[in-house]
Order: sequence, then structure tokens, then C-alpha cells
Amino acid sequence: MITEIQNGIYKDKIIPIRFIPFDIGCAINPHLSESIKNTLNHTYKCNEILQDDDVMILLSISSIHLIFAFHIDDKIDLYVFDFGIGVCTVKDDVFVIEQENYAYKYCDLRKKVHEEYLKSGNANSIKIREIANTLRSLASESVNRLRYSANDKWENGGLSYVMTVSNVIKTDFNAAYDHMSDDEKLNLHIMLEPSIAHKEDSLVYSCYQEIDTEAHIINLSQLDIPENFLFGDKNAIYISWAAVLLYYSEVDIKMQNIVTSLEVGLQAMWMNTYCMYEDLILSGKEKRLLVSQLQTKLFTFRRTFNEFKGISDSSLPSYITRIRNELIRTSGIDEYAEKYQAELEYLIAETDSINAEKQKKYSWLNELLLFLIAFIQIAPMLYDVLSNGFPSLKLFPVIIMALMIVVAAIILIKKD
Repeated sequence: MITEIQNGIYKDKIIPIRFIPFDIGCAINPHLSESIKNTLNHTYKCNEILQDDDVMILLSISSIHLIFAFHIDDKIDLYVFDFGIGVCTVKDDVFVIEQENYAYKYCDLRKKVHEEYLKSGNANSIKIREIANTLRSLASESVNRLRYSANDKWENGGLSYVMTVSNVIKTDFNAAYDHMSDDEKLNLHIMLEPSIAHKEDSLVYSCYQEIDTEAHIINLSQLDIPENFLFGDKNAIYISWAAVLLYYSEVDIKMQNIVTSLEVGLQAMWMNTYCMYEDLILSGKEKRLLVSQLQTKLFTFRRTFNEFKGISDSSLPSYITRIRNELIRTSGIDEYAEKYQAELEYLIAETDSINAEKQKKYSWLNELLLFLIAFIQIAPMLYDVLSNGFPSLKLFPVIIMALMIVVAAIILIKKD
């Protein structure tokens, strides 16, 4: 059914919320935290988001590393984490549903908007970049170096990616998959898996081509039934690697805030893991780190990641835990975290091996020095013996000393 108009307003629509993480460049200590807050307050006239805000309450449960958050303007919110990552959320322009197969058009728009954000093509991304650069400048005054990912020459002008949560509002609608029409099922599948309609959202590689949506045939029987992570028929949450879709008959602010808080925490940790790995690889090309430095990185990351995977409130509703677990699973963060830790473990082992080879290579020098020290100590006695003969020497001690010298020489030879 084509969307009806009520009082001049389309009843059916999609409200997209964008999540854009960026690297500040270093861990944020109390002094830097205060400096950032003062700058946001005075320079940008931002209002701090208070701890009783729904998103902040949920974030405090799922992420102990959130320091503070600010309303940048009526569209943009900024969340700052102590491991040096900022996450901006943007309440973007509403997409009006005007046709049955709206998913094709929506995915086209989503791809276009993501490109605009990453290429500074709109006012929101320009403001986000400006704030990111301001925070990086403040951070550079606190440490000797920032991570490689904390500058506007990194990837897409300092921003790596955009993730979108889509709030689909459809009146008089049953959100359970079994009760959807075939057209609505198709829309759901295309938004969850854009590649089945050649609408993949990648700036690196795309099979994308213009297609005739009327002639494009997708066999629903060949597609897996997506899982609804809510209970009931009016509201639903569907999750994939490419998208998070919330279906409502009318906007549910509570549920929107739950998903926003879960995504902010996830995107912060995903970006942190990504930037730490990339910085490790790039910095290693310039200077090899000490084993102690590598071990510190490994232990710090393991603690931070374990804190992220856990949750501090055991009474949290089970459906929130299920949603969070699925968001984490589909994000691929576990694989990236394992990759980073494996690289650290490899570098620790490699550095240990190199250090051992160096010690072995120069062990002869240590032995020579020990020999010289010993020789200096016995030189007066040896000189006296060679000058005055052996009238005072006894045979047995001389034999014992000679045997000890022979045994020591054999040990030195055999050890290599």
C-alpha cells in the first residue's frame, strides 16, 4: 500500500541515526579531559549531557570508559571515551516512504549520504571534523605523539566510516516477519543485506550498478529468515553486519535510546581496536618497541576489551543483553581484537628472539671481559712465579687449578 498522507505529513518514514567515530589520538587523563570540556563549553557553546539522560545511564552500565557527552547542536551529540575515541551521533533527515519497494531508493540514499560524510560533503561532517581536529590539537599538547589515525590525512580526512541505525515507522503494521507482505520482507532483506540488490555500501569495492527495480527478481525462499530481537508484533529489531533496523508503529524513544547507547559503546571500542592495531603496524615500521612496552599494550587492551565484553548490571533485561550480543557479533569486533592481540604476541616473541640473538652474538665479548678481569687479578702472582721460579709452589694445588681451567675451557666450548 502506498503511504497515505495525514494532515500533509507522510505517516510512514525512516529516521536514520548516523554513528561516526574518530580517534582523538591518546588516552585522556583528567587534565586533558577538563581542557576538552572547557573548550567545548566556551568555544562551541555546547551543553553537557547529564548523567540522568537515558543514553548516559545505559552507557554507564555497558561502558565504564565513557567520560562525558555533549549536545553539539540540535542534531549532533558527542560522546568521549577515556581511551581516546570520540563518537558522534547524528539525527539525520527523514526518508519518506512513498512506494512499495522503498528499500532500493533508501539504500541508494544511505550510500550517498555515507560518502558525503566521509568526503566532507555536508554541514554535519564539516562540524564533526572541526571538533575532531580541535580535540586532537588539545591532545597533542599533553603527549609526545598522537596515534597515526588522529589526523585529517588519515583515510577519509580523519574519519574511517559511518554506521547507520534506521528507525522504520510504519502505521498499522505488523513487524513480525511471518506477518509481513512479500514486498515488506523484500525491503527488510535488502536493507539488511544490500548486496543482494547490488546496493552494497563500500567505498573500497562495489559491484553496484543501476538496475531496473521492477525487473530485479529476488527469491525470498532462498533467503534466511531474519531474527527479531524484540518480543511482540508492533515493534521489532533486525540486525546484520550492514544495518540495524528498528520497526515501530510509532516512535519508541526508550528503545531508540537503548540501541543508541549500545551502538555508541560498540563503535567506540571498534574504533579503538582498529586504531590501536593500525598504529602498532605503522609505528613498528619506524621504531621497534621494547618488550615491556608491547606487554603493557597487550595487558591494557585485554583489560579494556574484557571490561567492554562484560556488563556491570546483572539485572539488565535479557532482551537488551541479546541485542547487545548480536550487535557485537555482527560487527566483527572479536575477530579484529584477536588480530590485534595476535600481532602484539608475535611482536613480543619476535623482539625476545632478536634480543636473545644479540646476547648470543656478543656473549664472547662478555667472556673476554671476564677473562681479562680474572687475568688482572692473578697477574701479580703470575709475574712473581715467572720471575722467581717455583720454589714455594706445591704440586697438588697447581694440578687442581690446572684441572679447573681445563674444565672451564671445555664448558665454554661445548655451550655453543
